[in-house]
Amino acid sequence: MFSGLAGGSYTITVKDANGCATTTGATVTVPPAVTTSSTEKNPLCSGQLGSMTVTFSGGTPGYQCKLDNGSFTPCGSPATFNGLSAGSHTVSVKDSQGCLGPNQTKTVTVPTAVNASVMTTPVSSPGATDGAIKITVTGGTAPYTVKIGAVTKNIATSGGSTTFTGLASGGYTVNISDANGCSIGIATEIGTPTVQVSLCSILSSLGTGVSTVFKVTLVKGPLATPVTVSYAMSGTAIFGKDYSLSGIFGKITIPAGQTSATVTITALKNITRTTDRTATMTIINGPGYFATAPSNTATVIIRH
Repeated sequence: MFSGLAGGSYTITVKDANGCATTTGATVTVPPAVTTSSTEKNPLCSGQLGSMTVTFSGGTPGYQCKLDNGSFTPCGSPATFNGLSAGSHTVSVKDSQGCLGPNQTKTVTVPTAVNASVMTTPVSSPGATDGAIKITVTGGTAPYTVKIGAVTKNIATSGGSTTFTGLASGGYTVNISDANGCSIGIATEIGTPTVQVSLCSILSSLGTGVSTVFKVTLVKGPLATPVTVSYAMSGTAIFGKDYSLSGIFGKITIPAGQTSATVTITALKNITRTTDRTATMTIINGPGYFATAPSNTATVIIRH
């Protein structure tokens, strides 16, 4: 037997001990090498699986394929391997003679999950429609579509946000989809403040050096926890020139177990004041409390 021969034609001569010879021809045929190529398909959404397709030819038919550390099993070209998790995967191909083609390795990439944070702003008072929902979206594949009821808004980039305004109190579902159609739904609720307060002034007008109080009262109380109420000052009187206020400007706290709190207003001497001026306190509705007109404002006249 002659081994290690390349493909081609050969002449074989056989001679016996007496020098008698005979000649014959033979052709060695070598099959083409097994060739392989591959493509991968990445999943569109988190939690889904990818696939890998291997195409091959050459060698001697009767192919077998193996994925990663699995076993060789019969396969035909193209061979598709589904259910691949994120990461690197290798497919090996051999023909019926055990000749291997080049291994094919591909990496499956799985997008991160669509995620969102939701912040709500309660309505300012029962029946109001000034609540809001702010949504910030990350993960998945931008851009995103955000929908609440019949209203749809868009977010261009991961980490971006959008706000739905003009909402009444109650429950809402926020539906979010990314560019690949991957979606999530988040249930949230816009609350209604339940603590009602009212405002009044004990005196309606003040001469120089005279004081009175703005009084904020719980409509139903007392409560087990303190309530801090924000307010704003307006009117023709100038703070610091025509009048002064006690405590922290802009806030009144009703202590736990009590039903009211006061801010003292004192009329100051101002030689440039030639007419009566007004100092008006207005409660600014905030988280957890509200006031309604007309009991959300009180005015004191600073006499000249």
